[in-house]
Amino acid sequence: MDVTKEDDVQRIVDKAVSQFGTLDILVNNAGIFDMRLPAGYVSDELWNKVIDINLTAPMRTIRKALQIFEKQGCGVIVNIASIAGMFAARGGGAAYVASKYGIIGLTKNVAFNYMRRNIRANAVAPGRVNTNLRANSQRIAGAQDEYDKTISQWKDIEAAVKDGYVTDLRIAEPEESARVALFLASDEAKFLNGSVVTADGGWISY
Repeated sequence: MDVTKEDDVQRIVDKAVSQFGTLDILVNNAGIFDMRLPAGYVSDELWNKVIDINLTAPMRTIRKALQIFEKQGCGVIVNIASIAGMFAARGGGAAYVASKYGIIGLTKNVAFNYMRRNIRANAVAPGRVNTNLRANSQRIAGAQDEYDKTISQWKDIEAAVKDGYVTDLRIAEPEESARVALFLASDEAKFLNGSVVTADGGWISY
């Protein structure tokens, strides 16, 4: 599916309900990176792509899922955020950070407004994970070319990136983030609502 298309969002939720009879859990995991471009170098095209995929798409899937959750009197939402939504200069560029702060805010807003309807919303905030996020981001947004041009002009970015990483910190495997999402979706976490669980191997403790 293309998460930026309303018709696709409607179709995929309807397909899940048709196949399984209902919808109990929604996990918003699609995402795109911005190659750490600072605000002065972010084009409208890149900004819109990052916000559309990382923030607007989850809002649409949540909006659709809530119609089902409210009717059945329960439901769980798990949003994949990032430590970039908590520590702005460490995890990404202007567009990515804005989108991840936004998804954390959206998570908390949904959690509060729907808690009396037995609907929970929480977020996972991973650090570095061994996925194809950067490769896909280069392909979809074309941000790598802009980053390469920028980095040659603004050496402070390169220094900040190096300073923001603990070089010997292990990169997580996708399954390790998935287990946190699975916990938040389960009844074991039924009193967690509006929470953001970091899964970064201790990165933000540095």
